[in-house]
Amino acid sequence: MDFIVKTKALDRDLKLGKVWLTLPLRSYKGDDFKLLVESLYFPVFFPFIGNGACPVEDSYGRFDNIQTTHTTLLDPSGYILSKGVSDMLKEAFISYITGIEYGDTYSFYRTEFLKELKREGILK
Repeated sequence: MDFIVKTKALDRDLKLGKVWLTLPLRSYKGDDFKLLVESLYFPVFFPFIGNGACPVEDSYGRFDNIQTTHTTLLDPSGYILSKGVSDMLKEAFISYITGIEYGDTYSFYRTEFLKELKREGILK
């Protein structure tokens, strides 16, 4: 699945003066933590794996750090998330806000990743 696709979506929005919810990205400090984040173990985190459009190649966002940003303060890279990843990000965000797993894709991957971590003895 492609993670990032090229677009000119923000060009139109710059003229409209919209406000966006932005998810600041952070870099990993340890491989153990990275494994748990990429396995969707923590509902508050969402991984961005090997994305060339972001300043930090392997990074993650924290849903509890979402900020509003006016369009004029954005510096568009010309890239957006692919539809599949965007949909999964929305499902993960709704799951985080409601406290109930939401959506087919996010729930499926999270369940499968957690089963694998248990099989490997990483989780009890």
